[in-house]
Amino acid sequence: MFARLGKHCALVSFLLLLAAGPMSYLLFDPVKTRASVPAPDFSWEDLRRGEYASDGEEYLRESSSLVRVLRSVYSLPLLRAGLLESPLVRFGSEPWLFYRPGTRVADPAALIRLRSRRLNMFSALKLELEKRGIELVVLLVPDKSRVYADLCYGREGMPRLKAGLYNLILSELRQAGVRVVDPLADFREARRREPAKQLYYPGDTHWTPAGMRVAAADLVQELESGGIPLGGEPGESILADKQLLQRSPDLVDMLGLDPSWLAEYRQAQEGLRMLGVSAGPNSRVGIALAGGSFSERGFAAAIAEACGEPVDDRGVLPGQGPMAGLRETLYLLRQERLRPRLLVWEFVERSYLESKFWLRGPAELGLR
Repeated sequence: MFARLGKHCALVSFLLLLAAGPMSYLLFDPVKTRASVPAPDFSWEDLRRGEYASDGEEYLRESSSLVRVLRSVYSLPLLRAGLLESPLVRFGSEPWLFYRPGTRVADPAALIRLRSRRLNMFSALKLELEKRGIELVVLLVPDKSRVYADLCYGREGMPRLKAGLYNLILSELRQAGVRVVDPLADFREARRREPAKQLYYPGDTHWTPAGMRVAAADLVQELESGGIPLGGEPGESILADKQLLQRSPDLVDMLGLDPSWLAEYRQAQEGLRMLGVSAGPNSRVGIALAGGSFSERGFAAAIAEACGEPVDDRGVLPGQGPMAGLRETLYLLRQERLRPRLLVWEFVERSYLESKFWLRGPAELGLR
Protein backbone atom coordinates (compact mmCIF):
# COMPACT_ATOMS: atom_id res chain seq x y z
CA MET A 1 0.00 0.00 0.00
CA PHE A 2 2.72 2.46 1.02
CA ALA A 3 4.75 1.51 -2.04
CA ARG A 4 1.81 2.26 -4.34
CA LEU A 5 1.14 5.55 -2.51
CA GLY A 6 4.80 6.49 -2.91
CA LYS A 7 4.66 5.80 -6.64
CA HIS A 8 1.53 7.91 -7.00
CA CYS A 9 3.11 10.78 -5.05
CA ALA A 10 6.23 10.58 -7.19
CA LEU A 11 4.14 10.64 -10.38
CA VAL A 12 2.08 13.62 -9.19
CA SER A 13 5.23 15.48 -8.13
CA PHE A 14 6.79 14.83 -11.52
CA LEU A 15 3.70 16.09 -13.37
CA LEU A 16 3.49 19.20 -11.18
CA LEU A 17 7.16 19.95 -11.80
CA LEU A 18 6.65 19.44 -15.53
CA ALA A 19 3.71 21.85 -15.54
CA ALA A 20 5.34 24.44 -13.29
CA GLY A 21 7.18 26.23 -16.10
CA PRO A 22 4.22 26.79 -18.44
CA MET A 23 1.86 27.50 -15.53
CA SER A 24 4.17 30.12 -14.01
CA TYR A 25 4.37 31.76 -17.43
CA LEU A 26 0.56 31.86 -17.72
CA LEU A 27 -0.18 32.92 -14.14
CA PHE A 28 2.57 35.47 -13.52
CA ASP A 29 4.00 38.36 -15.49
CA PRO A 30 7.08 37.16 -17.35
CA VAL A 31 10.42 38.46 -16.23
CA LYS A 32 11.59 40.50 -19.21
CA THR A 33 15.32 40.68 -19.58
CA ARG A 34 15.99 43.71 -21.67
CA ALA A 35 19.03 42.26 -23.37
CA SER A 36 16.46 40.35 -24.14
CA VAL A 37 15.20 37.10 -25.48
CA PRO A 38 12.27 38.44 -27.54
CA ALA A 39 9.15 36.52 -28.41
CA PRO A 40 9.77 34.95 -31.83
CA ASP A 41 7.91 36.35 -34.82
CA PHE A 42 5.85 33.64 -36.48
CA SER A 43 6.52 32.64 -40.06
CA TRP A 44 5.81 29.39 -41.88
CA GLU A 45 9.42 29.26 -43.03
CA ASP A 46 10.75 29.45 -39.45
CA LEU A 47 8.21 26.81 -38.39
CA ARG A 48 9.31 24.49 -41.20
CA ARG A 49 13.00 24.85 -40.26
CA GLY A 50 12.25 24.33 -36.58
CA GLU A 51 13.61 27.76 -35.64
CA TYR A 52 10.25 29.00 -34.36
CA ALA A 53 10.01 26.13 -31.86
CA SER A 54 13.59 26.53 -30.62
CA ASP A 55 13.29 30.32 -30.32
CA GLY A 56 9.95 29.92 -28.56
CA GLU A 57 11.44 27.44 -26.09
CA GLU A 58 14.24 29.88 -25.24
CA TYR A 59 11.79 32.76 -24.86
CA LEU A 60 9.49 30.82 -22.52
CA ARG A 61 12.43 29.60 -20.46
CA GLU A 62 13.95 33.05 -20.01
CA SER A 63 10.53 34.62 -19.30
CA SER A 64 9.58 32.12 -16.62
CA SER A 65 9.36 33.28 -12.99
CA LEU A 66 10.16 29.72 -11.92
CA VAL A 67 13.45 29.77 -13.82
CA ARG A 68 14.43 32.96 -12.05
CA VAL A 69 13.63 31.53 -8.61
CA LEU A 70 15.56 28.30 -9.27
CA ARG A 71 18.57 30.19 -10.58
CA SER A 72 18.68 32.32 -7.46
CA VAL A 73 19.04 29.18 -5.33
CA TYR A 74 22.24 27.96 -6.92
CA SER A 75 23.80 31.00 -8.61
CA LEU A 76 25.16 32.88 -5.61
CA PRO A 77 26.98 29.86 -4.06
CA LEU A 78 28.53 29.12 -7.46
CA LEU A 79 29.56 32.75 -7.86
CA ARG A 80 31.24 32.78 -4.45
CA ALA A 81 33.06 29.57 -5.36
CA GLY A 82 34.22 31.07 -8.67
CA LEU A 83 32.32 28.41 -10.62
CA LEU A 84 29.39 30.37 -12.01
CA GLU A 85 29.18 30.31 -15.81
CA SER A 86 26.45 31.43 -18.18
CA PRO A 87 25.86 31.16 -21.93
CA LEU A 88 24.38 34.67 -21.80
CA VAL A 89 26.75 36.54 -19.48
CA ARG A 90 30.47 37.11 -19.71
CA PHE A 91 32.34 38.11 -16.56
CA GLY A 92 34.65 41.06 -17.07
CA SER A 93 36.74 42.89 -14.53
CA GLU A 94 34.76 42.87 -11.29
CA PRO A 95 31.98 43.98 -11.04
CA TRP A 96 31.46 44.41 -14.80
CA LEU A 97 29.22 41.96 -16.65
CA PHE A 98 28.67 41.76 -20.42
CA TYR A 99 26.08 40.18 -22.70
CA ARG A 100 28.02 37.23 -24.09
CA PRO A 101 26.31 36.87 -27.53
CA GLY A 102 27.27 40.48 -28.22
CA THR A 103 30.96 40.00 -27.42
CA ARG A 104 31.74 37.90 -30.49
CA VAL A 105 30.60 37.13 -34.04
CA ALA A 106 29.28 33.58 -33.74
CA ASP A 107 28.17 33.14 -37.37
CA PRO A 108 30.33 35.19 -39.78
CA ALA A 109 28.96 33.25 -42.77
CA ALA A 110 25.43 34.52 -42.06
CA LEU A 111 26.75 38.05 -41.67
CA ILE A 112 28.21 37.86 -45.17
CA ARG A 113 25.28 35.96 -46.69
CA LEU A 114 22.66 38.49 -45.60
CA ARG A 115 24.56 41.60 -46.65
CA SER A 116 22.47 42.26 -49.78
CA ARG A 117 19.22 41.93 -47.82
CA ARG A 118 20.41 44.44 -45.25
CA LEU A 119 21.41 46.92 -47.96
CA ASN A 120 18.08 46.45 -49.73
CA MET A 121 16.21 47.05 -46.49
CA PHE A 122 18.13 50.22 -45.68
CA SER A 123 17.68 51.57 -49.22
CA ALA A 124 13.95 50.75 -49.28
CA LEU A 125 13.42 52.38 -45.89
CA LYS A 126 15.25 55.54 -46.93
CA LEU A 127 13.21 55.74 -50.15
CA GLU A 128 9.92 55.21 -48.31
CA LEU A 129 10.67 58.05 -45.91
CA GLU A 130 11.97 60.37 -48.62
CA LYS A 131 8.63 60.05 -50.43
CA ARG A 132 7.04 61.46 -47.29
CA GLY A 133 9.59 64.24 -46.90
CA ILE A 134 11.19 62.63 -43.84
CA GLU A 135 14.92 62.52 -43.19
CA LEU A 136 16.19 59.18 -41.81
CA VAL A 137 19.03 59.19 -39.28
CA VAL A 138 20.35 55.96 -37.77
CA LEU A 139 21.97 56.35 -34.36
CA LEU A 140 24.29 53.38 -33.98
CA VAL A 141 24.64 52.42 -30.31
CA PRO A 142 28.01 50.72 -29.71
CA ASP A 143 27.90 47.60 -27.57
CA LYS A 144 28.95 47.97 -23.98
CA SER A 145 31.74 45.46 -24.68
CA ARG A 146 33.17 47.87 -27.27
CA VAL A 147 33.05 50.99 -25.11
CA TYR A 148 34.48 49.04 -22.15
CA ALA A 149 36.60 46.61 -24.15
CA ASP A 150 39.42 46.72 -21.60
CA LEU A 151 37.06 45.58 -18.84
CA CYS A 152 35.40 42.93 -21.00
CA TYR A 153 38.27 41.24 -22.83
CA GLY A 154 41.29 42.07 -20.68
CA ARG A 155 44.63 41.03 -22.10
CA GLU A 156 43.18 38.72 -24.74
CA GLY A 157 41.69 41.69 -26.57
CA MET A 158 38.58 41.91 -28.70
CA PRO A 159 38.22 39.10 -31.30
CA ARG A 160 39.15 40.20 -34.80
CA LEU A 161 35.71 39.67 -36.34
CA LYS A 162 34.00 41.52 -33.51
CA ALA A 163 36.54 44.33 -33.77
CA GLY A 164 35.58 44.91 -37.41
CA LEU A 165 31.80 44.67 -36.94
CA TYR A 166 31.17 48.29 -35.97
CA ASN A 167 32.90 49.73 -39.03
CA LEU A 168 31.10 47.18 -41.21
CA ILE A 169 27.74 48.47 -39.98
CA LEU A 170 28.77 52.08 -40.61
CA SER A 171 29.98 51.29 -44.11
CA GLU A 172 26.82 49.41 -45.10
CA LEU A 173 24.53 52.16 -43.84
CA ARG A 174 26.54 54.80 -45.70
CA GLN A 175 26.63 52.65 -48.83
CA ALA A 176 22.82 52.63 -48.74
CA GLY A 177 22.88 56.43 -48.52
CA VAL A 178 21.64 56.54 -44.94
CA ARG A 179 22.79 59.30 -42.60
CA VAL A 180 24.35 57.68 -39.53
CA VAL A 181 25.49 59.00 -36.16
CA ASP A 182 28.63 57.35 -34.78
CA PRO A 183 29.08 58.19 -31.06
CA LEU A 184 31.90 55.72 -30.36
CA ALA A 185 34.77 58.24 -30.39
CA ASP A 186 32.92 60.54 -27.99
CA PHE A 187 32.07 57.65 -25.67
CA ARG A 188 35.76 56.82 -25.47
CA GLU A 189 36.67 60.47 -24.95
CA ALA A 190 34.05 60.75 -22.20
CA ARG A 191 35.60 57.73 -20.47
CA ARG A 192 39.08 59.23 -20.75
CA ARG A 193 37.96 62.64 -19.48
CA GLU A 194 35.84 61.38 -16.57
CA PRO A 195 36.78 57.75 -15.79
CA ALA A 196 34.47 57.59 -12.77
CA LYS A 197 31.35 58.54 -14.75
CA GLN A 198 29.54 55.44 -15.95
CA LEU A 199 28.19 55.49 -19.50
CA TYR A 200 26.76 51.95 -19.16
CA TYR A 201 25.66 50.13 -16.02
CA PRO A 202 28.13 47.50 -14.72
CA GLY A 203 25.46 44.80 -14.30
CA ASP A 204 23.16 45.80 -17.15
CA THR A 205 23.46 45.93 -20.94
CA HIS A 206 22.06 49.47 -21.16
CA TRP A 207 23.51 52.93 -21.10
CA THR A 208 23.06 55.45 -18.30
CA PRO A 209 21.60 58.96 -18.68
CA ALA A 210 25.19 60.17 -19.07
CA GLY A 211 25.62 57.86 -22.07
CA MET A 212 22.33 59.04 -23.55
CA ARG A 213 23.45 62.64 -23.36
CA VAL A 214 26.70 61.88 -25.18
CA ALA A 215 24.77 60.20 -28.01
CA ALA A 216 22.18 62.98 -28.15
CA ALA A 217 24.92 65.61 -28.44
CA ASP A 218 26.46 63.67 -31.33
CA LEU A 219 23.06 63.51 -33.01
CA VAL A 220 22.72 67.29 -32.82
CA GLN A 221 26.23 67.73 -34.21
CA GLU A 222 25.45 65.42 -37.16
CA LEU A 223 22.20 67.20 -37.94
CA GLU A 224 23.73 70.67 -37.74
CA SER A 225 26.63 69.66 -39.97
CA GLY A 226 24.09 68.38 -42.51
CA GLY A 227 22.16 71.64 -42.50
CA ILE A 228 19.09 70.10 -40.86
CA PRO A 229 17.30 72.79 -38.80
CA LEU A 230 16.62 72.16 -35.13
CA GLY A 231 14.78 73.90 -32.34
CA GLY A 232 11.27 73.80 -33.78
CA GLU A 233 8.27 75.13 -31.90
CA PRO A 234 8.51 73.63 -28.40
CA GLY A 235 4.77 73.94 -27.75
CA GLU A 236 3.91 72.50 -24.35
CA SER A 237 6.77 70.07 -24.12
CA ILE A 238 7.92 69.31 -20.62
CA LEU A 239 11.29 68.00 -19.51
CA ALA A 240 11.24 66.45 -16.07
CA ASP A 241 13.33 64.09 -13.98
CA LYS A 242 11.69 60.79 -13.06
CA GLN A 243 12.87 57.99 -10.84
CA LEU A 244 14.96 55.34 -12.56
CA LEU A 245 12.80 52.39 -13.57
CA GLN A 246 12.69 49.97 -10.67
CA ARG A 247 13.99 46.91 -12.46
CA SER A 248 16.76 44.52 -11.74
CA PRO A 249 19.81 44.95 -13.97
CA ASP A 250 19.25 42.50 -16.80
CA LEU A 251 22.64 40.78 -16.75
CA VAL A 252 22.43 40.21 -12.99
CA ASP A 253 18.91 38.90 -13.60
CA MET A 254 20.18 36.42 -16.21
CA LEU A 255 22.58 35.01 -13.64
CA GLY A 256 19.76 34.62 -11.14
CA LEU A 257 21.48 36.90 -8.65
CA ASP A 258 19.91 39.45 -6.35
CA PRO A 259 20.64 43.01 -7.56
CA SER A 260 22.04 43.90 -4.12
CA TRP A 261 25.05 41.72 -4.99
CA LEU A 262 26.19 44.51 -7.28
CA ALA A 263 26.81 47.48 -4.99
CA GLU A 264 27.93 49.67 -7.87
CA TYR A 265 24.57 49.23 -9.62
CA ARG A 266 22.70 50.03 -6.43
CA GLN A 267 24.66 53.27 -6.03
CA ALA A 268 24.00 54.22 -9.65
CA GLN A 269 20.33 53.47 -9.19
CA GLU A 270 20.15 55.77 -6.19
CA GLY A 271 22.31 58.51 -7.66
CA LEU A 272 20.96 58.79 -11.21
CA ARG A 273 17.52 59.80 -12.36
CA MET A 274 15.68 59.01 -15.55
CA LEU A 275 14.97 61.72 -18.06
CA GLY A 276 11.34 62.00 -19.02
CA VAL A 277 9.51 64.01 -21.66
CA SER A 278 5.94 64.63 -22.65
CA ALA A 279 4.51 66.73 -25.45
CA GLY A 280 1.30 68.65 -24.97
CA PRO A 281 -1.64 68.17 -27.33
CA ASN A 282 -0.84 71.40 -29.20
CA SER A 283 2.83 70.63 -29.70
CA ARG A 284 4.16 70.29 -33.22
CA VAL A 285 6.48 67.30 -32.93
CA GLY A 286 9.03 67.28 -35.76
CA ILE A 287 11.27 64.48 -34.50
CA ALA A 288 10.16 60.85 -34.13
CA LEU A 289 12.21 58.18 -32.36
CA ALA A 290 12.05 54.46 -33.21
CA GLY A 291 13.94 51.99 -31.07
CA GLY A 292 13.96 49.45 -28.29
CA SER A 293 14.98 49.25 -24.66
CA PHE A 294 17.86 51.73 -25.02
CA SER A 295 15.36 54.39 -26.09
CA GLU A 296 12.87 53.30 -23.42
CA ARG A 297 15.32 54.41 -20.76
CA GLY A 298 14.76 58.08 -21.61
CA PHE A 299 16.59 58.69 -24.87
CA ALA A 300 13.65 60.66 -26.30
CA ALA A 301 14.07 63.14 -23.48
CA ALA A 302 17.83 63.33 -24.00
CA ILE A 303 17.23 64.16 -27.67
CA ALA A 304 14.57 66.73 -26.77
CA GLU A 305 16.92 68.31 -24.27
CA ALA A 306 19.74 68.53 -26.83
CA CYS A 307 17.59 69.62 -29.80
CA GLY A 308 15.29 72.01 -27.98
CA GLU A 309 12.04 70.45 -29.18
CA PRO A 310 9.80 67.53 -28.17
CA VAL A 311 10.23 64.02 -29.53
CA ASP A 312 7.50 61.54 -30.41
CA ASP A 313 8.47 58.16 -28.93
CA ARG A 314 5.47 56.02 -29.90
CA GLY A 315 7.90 53.98 -31.99
CA VAL A 316 9.84 52.88 -28.91
CA LEU A 317 8.99 49.23 -28.15
CA PRO A 318 11.38 47.60 -25.67
CA GLY A 319 12.41 43.97 -25.66
CA GLN A 320 11.48 43.25 -29.29
CA GLY A 321 14.64 43.96 -31.25
CA PRO A 322 15.35 46.84 -33.63
CA MET A 323 12.51 46.26 -36.10
CA ALA A 324 9.35 46.31 -33.96
CA GLY A 325 9.53 50.00 -33.11
CA LEU A 326 10.38 50.88 -36.69
CA ARG A 327 7.39 48.85 -37.97
CA GLU A 328 5.15 50.71 -35.52
CA THR A 329 6.50 54.05 -36.71
CA LEU A 330 5.88 53.15 -40.35
CA TYR A 331 2.35 52.05 -39.45
CA LEU A 332 1.67 55.42 -37.78
CA LEU A 333 3.03 57.20 -40.86
CA ARG A 334 0.78 55.23 -43.19
CA GLN A 335 -2.19 55.99 -40.95
CA GLU A 336 -1.18 59.68 -41.04
CA ARG A 337 -1.07 59.73 -37.27
CA LEU A 338 2.55 60.83 -37.30
CA ARG A 339 4.11 63.51 -39.51
CA PRO A 340 7.67 64.24 -38.43
CA ARG A 341 10.32 65.85 -40.57
CA LEU A 342 13.02 63.64 -39.02
CA LEU A 343 13.07 59.98 -37.94
CA VAL A 344 15.83 58.83 -35.58
CA TRP A 345 16.27 55.05 -35.54
CA GLU A 346 18.14 53.84 -32.46
CA PHE A 347 20.00 50.71 -33.51
CA VAL A 348 22.18 48.64 -31.16
CA GLU A 349 25.33 47.11 -32.61
CA ARG A 350 24.68 43.55 -31.45
CA SER A 351 21.35 43.44 -33.33
CA TYR A 352 23.31 43.23 -36.57
CA LEU A 353 24.32 39.69 -35.60
CA GLU A 354 20.73 38.42 -35.29
CA SER A 355 20.03 36.86 -38.67
CA LYS A 356 16.27 36.61 -38.14
CA PHE A 357 15.93 40.38 -38.50
CA TRP A 358 17.38 40.31 -42.02
CA LEU A 359 16.09 37.09 -43.59
CA ARG A 360 13.07 38.74 -45.22
CA GLY A 361 14.89 41.86 -46.36
CA PRO A 362 12.61 44.89 -46.94
CA ALA A 363 9.53 42.69 -46.38
CA GLU A 364 10.45 42.64 -42.68
CA LEU A 365 9.23 46.24 -42.56
CA GLY A 366 6.41 45.83 -45.06
CA LEU A 367 8.52 47.48 -47.76
CA ARG A 368 9.16 46.42 -51.34
